[in-house]
Amino acid sequence: MSHPIIGAAVPTSVQDIFKVDLHVHLQALAAGETMRALAAKRGLDMQTLAPGYARQSWQDLWDFHSEYERFYGKLHKEPEDYYRVCYEYLTQAAQQNAIYVEIAGSLRPMQTGKISNEELMAAIGSAFAAAESNYGIKAGFIANTVRDFGPDHALWVAREAVRLREEFGFIRGFGMSGNENHPVPLAEYIAAFHYAHAAGLGCTAHAGETSSQTVVEAAETLGAYLDRFGHGIYALDDSAMLEQYFRRHPSHRGELINPAKKPHCVLEICYSSYEKLNSWAKFKSGRRKTNPAQHLIRELWDEGYYRLVPGTDDPGPFKTDIGNEYRLLHEKCGLELWQLSALTCAGIKYSFLPDADKKPIYAKARAQRTLLQAAGRDVVLQATQRNARNDNDSSHALKKLVPGMEIPGA
Repeated sequence: MSHPIIGAAVPTSVQDIFKVDLHVHLQALAAGETMRALAAKRGLDMQTLAPGYARQSWQDLWDFHSEYERFYGKLHKEPEDYYRVCYEYLTQAAQQNAIYVEIAGSLRPMQTGKISNEELMAAIGSAFAAAESNYGIKAGFIANTVRDFGPDHALWVAREAVRLREEFGFIRGFGMSGNENHPVPLAEYIAAFHYAHAAGLGCTAHAGETSSQTVVEAAETLGAYLDRFGHGIYALDDSAMLEQYFRRHPSHRGELINPAKKPHCVLEICYSSYEKLNSWAKFKSGRRKTNPAQHLIRELWDEGYYRLVPGTDDPGPFKTDIGNEYRLLHEKCGLELWQLSALTCAGIKYSFLPDADKKPIYAKARAQRTLLQAAGRDVVLQATQRNARNDNDSSHALKKLVPGMEIPGA
């Protein structure tokens, strides 16, 4: 179907929508046969070490973390392992119409028998370059620290990322994952985020995946440096606090459009992750426990305070991909095609791409969003005209049909 004025083809399915994946972990890219091949290569028994993979459910985040440490985190040891999983994932993402991906992976001090960070980056960079050459998909790397390893390690990772970026320009961000409730105060990690931010790296941190308090703590402690929150889904339990916080701290990274409007808190959302890990079990609101994932993400969209950017989190263990994540947002959460396109635009806008690289793919995604919006408005106007003939009150008909047409996000 082509738009009668614009002339371009109007997307008619989720597959047609341009996509981004801004939250995906390097150690969890391996899927299916590749996962089994790497497990056999390492001598790891999947049935014993990864029972959650077979049943596709875990008791909670901590149950998954335990399995991650004993299995998924041990699959890769050699540069070719990292090349393979990155290239295969980007190939699959490109086939799902993804145009940009940010992969987060750990940097570690050199140890005997382990590859160097230079070797790791060279392998990943080669995979990125090959995928872009063959499929046109762009990718960036987020150097990740784990909160459990402590603030000294976090600062080391930030410094290592900045050092490596001189040779590997696709290093675009600094992030932190791990136990959000770790006993070391988050304030002790400020030095690491300050260093990364001052050097021009984008910053993100896991927060609000398990409770509202962790996203509140991240906003209060690291708000000056964070461009995005990893997950942040429990922010719904304390939206008023977050809005007040970013209004009080206009210099902080939560985007302030203008004082009369709501500030924007950017959340990296991963539908399958919340479903598989039962992440919404502790929500205060009882009604969110009925069809919780649908309520959860739909409420985050409807709230208007948040900017949502899609991710796959751990696609190998969760048997998902970015095409499936968009499909679930469409089918389970009721987001229409124009809303999915708006998520993509927001993802590119809040990505860690340099502006020169960001502008052309943002223009591409925004053109698709505009096309969907124009087609949607045509449908609304046609329906309005039909209703107006029936009830002779076009303004009333328009009010019934137009709500939601304004696009939050990009």
